[in-house]
Amino acid sequence: MIIFDFDGTLIDVWERYHRIFIEFWKIDFEIDYFKTLKWRYSDEHFILKDLNVPFTEKDFENYKNFKSQKLEDKSYLSLDKLIINTKDLKNIREDYLILTIRKNKENFYWQIKTLNLYQFFEGKCVILEPKGVDVKKEWLYKNIKTFDNNQINIVGDSENDLKMVEVSKNVDVKINIYLVRSGLRDPEKIIKENNLNAQIVKDVNEFLTSL
Repeated sequence: MIIFDFDGTLIDVWERYHRIFIEFWKIDFEIDYFKTLKWRYSDEHFILKDLNVPFTEKDFENYKNFKSQKLEDKSYLSLDKLIINTKDLKNIREDYLILTIRKNKENFYWQIKTLNLYQFFEGKCVILEPKGVDVKKEWLYKNIKTFDNNQINIVGDSENDLKMVEVSKNVDVKINIYLVRSGLRDPEKIIKENNLNAQIVKDVNEFLTSL
């Protein structure tokens, strides 16, 4: 079984996050520097300070609300681009699915259809509500017995993906975590901060070609 994260793993979300950031704060700077800052700071307070943007805590709360509203808006989702080479999906001989965290299921399915991914993942999508860093781990623990596999490979870019490896402590299933460098966070920092094991790959395509 292969479990794929979606945002940052199968699709490039950098332009979406960058656009939301610069539009709210009414500043303009290169997306490559935004990537550098996002990997350097997990707290966006520090990104603003690095950029010398004056703000109050009320401003920051308004930004978080704006970001929450826009992240799954179709006009912003349309900025995302495919990372995954869909030709490699055809070579997968085992079961696979998308396990993602989204608030708006309708817009998620609109997006995978727009990106021509639906044909590969029809009936293979699990959408969870954002309920903390253990939401994917809890889902896996509840559903792992339904998988007819003694090994699960998980490809993602966040703590939510990494923490799924902890399920292996309670079940007789080998769980391998692959963290990609295409996401919003530095995978090396994620591994170090959580003290859990994972392999780091350039992107999902590097994982697929290694199968």
